[in-house]
Amino acid sequence: MVTETLMALASAAGAAAAHAFGTDAWAAMRVRVAEVFGRGDVTRTEAALRRLDRSVLTLNSDTDPADIERASALLAASLCAQFQTLLESVDEGDRVLVVDLLHEMLSGQSRTDGGVSAGEAGIAVSGDIKVRSEGRGSFTAGVVQGGVHVTLPPQPGPEQLGR
Repeated sequence: MVTETLMALASAAGAAAAHAFGTDAWAAMRVRVAEVFGRGDVTRTEAALRRLDRSVLTLNSDTDPADIERASALLAASLCAQFQTLLESVDEGDRVLVVDLLHEMLSGQSRTDGGVSAGEAGIAVSGDIKVRSEGRGSFTAGVVQGGVHVTLPPQPGPEQLGR
């Protein structure tokens, strides 16, 4: 049985996720939401990410501010119901884990080691990273936003070569 306190927690978590929807904070929040549904199992977490992305893709097709607000409210209600169902369906041990994960989600903490995350086509690194390019006409970048045009620099003239 889910108590009123747990229902309030599920509601707050749904509202927090919906609040992040459509903002830069969404990339990290979607991972935390999936971690709640995954409960430490990679396969369940990945499945939750796929379901969440499909749901958000449907909601994210609107550009009218009123429609975006409505989509956010729908997301909040949907996640609240899903969190409540999860809390009702798990045994007591998993319920404690889900409650802890929901509290972490609300506090903005992540269970991932290093606490780094990145959105789609982003790089998140906790430690060193080496990015290298080899060969003529190649380039190296951590993240590219926009087009890339690679040309060779002008060759030095004879006067620059000392001839």
